[in-house]
Amino acid sequence: QLGLSTSKSVVTPEMIVFGQDTKIISISVGLDHSLVLNQKGQVLGFGDNYLGQLTIQQHVSYLPILIPSLIDKQIVLIQGFG
Repeated sequence: QLGLSTSKSVVTPEMIVFGQDTKIISISVGLDHSLVLNQKGQVLGFGDNYLGQLTIQQHVSYLPILIPSLIDKQIVLIQGFG
């Protein structure tokens, strides 16, 4: 659940692109998904969504995507688990 455009295993660090001038202030990981909070208070997620963790239509998101249920909220803290 690396936020890259593939499901392949990666053994060396790779940069995840979130957009120009995007500052990441917090990262939280679950068992099969990850959440990222940016300086605008937006939450992006990627990884497994089989249980609705990311609240998106797809079962998996290989790239970071804005969490639809949180778009109109000002988030200050994130926590993933399970």
